[in-house]
Amino acid sequence: MYANALFDFIESSPAAPVALQTVTKRLEKAGYKRASEAEVATLAEGKYYFVRGGASLIAITLPSAPKRAVIAAAHLDSPALRVKEGASRVGAYASVPVERYGGPILYSWFDRPLSVAGRVMLSAEGGVEERTVNVDRALAYIPNPGLQAPNNAATGATFNMAKDMLPLLSVGGTERDLLSAVAASLGVDADRIVSHDLFFYVRERGTAVGKEGEMLLCPRLDDLACAFAATEAFLTAKPCDTLQVLALFDHEEIGSATERGADSAFLSDILSPFMRAGGASFFESSLLVSADNAHAVHPNHPELSDKADTPIMGSGIAIKWSASHSYATDARSAAVFRAVCEKASVPVQVYQNRADIRGGSTLGTIADTHLGILAVDIGIPQLAMHAAVESCARADVTAMVNALRASLEARIVRTDSGYAIG
Repeated sequence: MYANALFDFIESSPAAPVALQTVTKRLEKAGYKRASEAEVATLAEGKYYFVRGGASLIAITLPSAPKRAVIAAAHLDSPALRVKEGASRVGAYASVPVERYGGPILYSWFDRPLSVAGRVMLSAEGGVEERTVNVDRALAYIPNPGLQAPNNAATGATFNMAKDMLPLLSVGGTERDLLSAVAASLGVDADRIVSHDLFFYVRERGTAVGKEGEMLLCPRLDDLACAFAATEAFLTAKPCDTLQVLALFDHEEIGSATERGADSAFLSDILSPFMRAGGASFFESSLLVSADNAHAVHPNHPELSDKADTPIMGSGIAIKWSASHSYATDARSAAVFRAVCEKASVPVQVYQNRADIRGGSTLGTIADTHLGILAVDIGIPQLAMHAAVESCARADVTAMVNALRASLEARIVRTDSGYAIG
């Protein structure tokens, strides 16, 4: 149902600042107005969104007297290669120095068409100007070391970021510097670029594969698939007496501890006035649903998964658990979320990492540290997480949209013995 819309969303969102623009265009088309954080406590009933750091966003559908908040959260950044400050390396070949952003699987980036997107700061009269950019053409690629190298990808080599992962920009053309290409796409002189946050990304459009097209093969499914689903659910949720919240963060892939990450006060700054006004009942009946993809059992390597607690692609979304609380889920939040999904006829699975293999983490626990409300981590089961191209099931994207929409519409009430869910 959502495959082409998801591919469009991901294609138009190659880096977090550009992804934010993709989302804000949809919000504004649906009647949401940008507001400043200083206005939160004085806002009347309506539709609003807030931006921090040019790459994180919180949108709210505010009823006249909200009884609780339900937050659908995801992140807009993906593992990538960040362009380092400084000129390209020019010799017989023109290459671009990069550094690892997050945890990309490096060998999967070889021999793929790459482009550049992100943000640049331009000199302007009286100050500087901020612009987002997406060059959006096959600009470079990283040549595989090939059989000449004694330790190639086939032998499981560890690649050197400073030597092996330099995108090749030119072999003698006139465009020998990356920033000149960026400037040309913006229609400005290259010498106006003062600084930049630029990332190489895989310039491939998603495609449906499988006997019945039931699997989706696409770059940046982690976590743009969940960001897409959260946005879709938020925009199609029926308004009720719940403060419905869409929270999309930058910098999850590098730990979230930035001014606009999930470990910032951004979310609590927006929600605090409503929590204070609503009192204990508002606080106790609120829910954070953190959506970030989960590892599906691998068809060729099932031994990497826990036999009982690893989801299968196409069988529903995964509730993510961890004894270390790297995922926010506990018995209460899992039970409430399961009840919401059951009411909406959304299939649910369980993800727990194999006990002798180190697991991952996401933004749920980090964000909830600042809120202290009921919180659950969920995800779309996928394969090849952090590879240049990842895969998931078409049906699970639909399940995620439906689960998040049902959560946003849920009327959760804390009772003496548990929770009532209307």
